[in-house]
Amino acid sequence: MNLEPKKLIEQIGKEKDKKDIWIVGGGDIVKLFMKDNLIDDYYIYILPIILGRGISLFKSGIDKTNLNFKKASNIGELVKLEYSKKQK
Repeated sequence: MNLEPKKLIEQIGKEKDKKDIWIVGGGDIVKLFMKDNLIDDYYIYILPIILGRGISLFKSGIDKTNLNFKKASNIGELVKLEYSKKQK
């Protein structure tokens, strides 16, 4: 299926009668949904690995987005940070 994010979410909502959708992916996937203002909550996971170099989460094309901190927790050595989008 090759749909724009907004149309994809509308289609999933019709088929599954769901309001919450979990998007898993890197910056390129998240950026598509951010551009259409479709993300309310962000869950960022930090792994205890130093790569030395790598791929930036967001290279470009994302406007500044202010977030509200909700919660931090750990799952073993993994750290989970929860944020919600600040309302304007």
